[in-house]
Amino acid sequence: MKDLVKKWWFWGIIIILISCILIYVLGYSNTEFNNYKKQSITILNQYKDGKLTRKEAEEKIDAISDKLKNERKINDDTNIFLLEVKLSSITYELFNQELSNTEIDTYIQEIKRLD
Repeated sequence: MKDLVKKWWFWGIIIILISCILIYVLGYSNTEFNNYKKQSITILNQYKDGKLTRKEAEEKIDAISDKLKNERKINDDTNIFLLEVKLSSITYELFNQELSNTEIDTYIQEIKRLD
């Protein structure tokens, strides 16, 4: 085993394996985050267009917020936390009142700005 550790190709393989794992983990996290953003924006647009009731939009946004909470337990990402907080505040607003198109557009822009 000592001779193996001294070989350059052994360390090359280790570096390649670690790089592949990091690329996979980071790519997966970013893809999931973008999917949650797209789902949230779609729900808000459907609510704005009258395709969803306030209650339906609230439930769907709340479900995504719960998924983000679980995702954050696995992947401690600031953006996931920020999106979760934003969606929680939208859920609270929807629970209490109807949102105007201007408010919905503002929320959509805030979600889009999260990277």
